Amino acid sequence: MDGGSKKEKMVNLVWRPISTRSSSVVYSEAAEGQCSKPSGVSERAPVVSAGKHSVSLEVGASLMKFIKGKEGTTQMKIEDEMGVKIIFPSSRNEDHIMIEGGSVDCVTKASERIATIVDEVVKSPSLDYSHFVSLPLAIHPELVAKLVNFQNSILGNQSIAGDEQDVQSSTLFDLGIEKSIFIKPSTFHLTVLMLKLWNKDRFNTARDVLKSISPSVMDALDNQPIFIRLKGLDCMRGSLAKARVLYIPVEEIGDEGRLLRACSILAFSVN
Repeated sequence: MDGGSKKEKMVNLVWRPISTRSSSVVYSEAAEGQCSKPSGVSERAPVVSAGKHSVSLEVGASLMKFIKGKEGTTQMKIEDEMGVKIIFPSSRNEDHIMIEGGSVDCVTKASERIATIVDEVVKSPSLDYSHFVSLPLAIHPELVAKLVNFQNSILGNQSIAGDEQDVQSSTLFDLGIEKSIFIKPSTFHLTVLMLKLWNKDRFNTARDVLKSISPSVMDALDNQPIFIRLKGLDCMRGSLAKARVLYIPVEEIGDEGRLLRACSILAFSVN
């Protein structure tokens, strides 16, 4: 979610997924009231035909790999122990997996096992962040212009001769500095917090909360513009050698602490 522009004294928070598809998981129970529902999951009725029992589970793309396991080991273990077949979607646009078995009991137990795996994953650091909350800065044309000028000044120093013998080993090109590594000016933003929204309930809840706290965020900012200073450079998650995202930390100009108060309201309310 990106947010920031003032309209009728409200903060316009925009929901932004990190990937092109947000992840979700909804549990489907394949028993006639025979098993208890694990926390954080919901139910769907089973399908029974000609001695074959099946249930459909809606699983977000970010969770599929944990159900499969390394080289499919987790999937094969569940299938062997429970006597079922787990069928994954052939299209990336589908989030459902199907569990088929010879009895309601085996399908139910396999469903419970998968629900347990999901519960463990969402509580661990293994699950990647799926969304983030931010304040958009691209709504200010003068800031976008400065960002474009900065990028051009860096890229303009890059000199690549037609003859490879004339290219110095320390050029920006050799260091991997090119246009693709810069953020698009139209998406210039200030990140407030990262979120792991692994199911539709959490997604909808976070969305509703953000809508409801807009007045509180504006109150924390005293309904006035805030000035920040970009300071330093840092990498996101991990060492410099493995860094994939670099960002510039910010500090508020002045000692009012309004930005920190507003960010704290967002972080506390959503989490």
